[in-house]
Amino acid sequence: MKNYLIISLLLSVIIFACSESKLEESNYQQESVGEALKPTKESNWAPLPDSSISVGMVGNVNDTTRMFIKRIEMKFRVKNVFQSSLKIEEWCKKFGGFIILSDMMSNVSYTENKRISEDSLLEITHYVVSNKIQLRVPVEKSDSLIRSIYSLIDFLDYKNISAEDVGLQINFNKRRIQRRQKFEQNVRKQVKKPSVSGENIVLGKEDEADNSLFENMRLMDEVKYSTITLDIYQREQIKYTVIPNNEKNINEYQPGFFKQLIDSVAIGWKILKEFILMIVRLWAVLLMVIVVIMAIKKYRKKKVKKDFKLN
Repeated sequence: MKNYLIISLLLSVIIFACSESKLEESNYQQESVGEALKPTKESNWAPLPDSSISVGMVGNVNDTTRMFIKRIEMKFRVKNVFQSSLKIEEWCKKFGGFIILSDMMSNVSYTENKRISEDSLLEITHYVVSNKIQLRVPVEKSDSLIRSIYSLIDFLDYKNISAEDVGLQINFNKRRIQRRQKFEQNVRKQVKKPSVSGENIVLGKEDEADNSLFENMRLMDEVKYSTITLDIYQREQIKYTVIPNNEKNINEYQPGFFKQLIDSVAIGWKILKEFILMIVRLWAVLLMVIVVIMAIKKYRKKKVKKDFKLN
């Protein structure tokens, strides 16, 4: 009896020790996971990896009525726009995607000029380089691409993820195509002889079915490939350029004394010629003035003689 008690006590001690070790191991794992999820000082600009968000968007994979169009928009600052753009393009190709837009530009904030010598200026241009990139990536690779892009971010402005459920629209289009096919078959069965009106009705329904088919193809393409829009920029840059000084003193461009003297004589001669020509053009007016003056003088002489005789 005593042996049984001793054996049972030993078994209890062993089971209790094993349970404590498992409990400590599980606590250690939880603490490790918690420490891993804490943001570090270098990554306090960025949210945690969006795997939890993406899983929530995917939902029940066995539910065929749910089909999501996933769109991601991000704006962030990088150290070098050109090098970061090349990296993003390489990652996009690596994950089976393709670029549909890359619009890189330099936006000039302002420009100032400083005089550094008599004939030179220093042009100081403040500008910001930016690039808007739009790419399509297989939806199952979009999270991997975003995680790769995290390494380029110097400052995150925003990150937006949207998922539009188009499963009902796709199923509705499929039903519409089936109904129009049945309608076409019924019309052809009822109309034994081909007629213009019957063919027009059938062609109209075929066009509607084609539109629904193309719409489904477009939606399925957007479901298969996520659309990612990236607006990246870098810190303001300054460019220094030495340019010639075109704002010289006006006196430096004036001609010498003798040149001015010759020009003045020529201008005076030109004015004199214009005056003579003007007088010649007005000869008729001058002739009339002269005749009037002579008539007035003659009239005054006659009047003076007449008054003298009367006196």
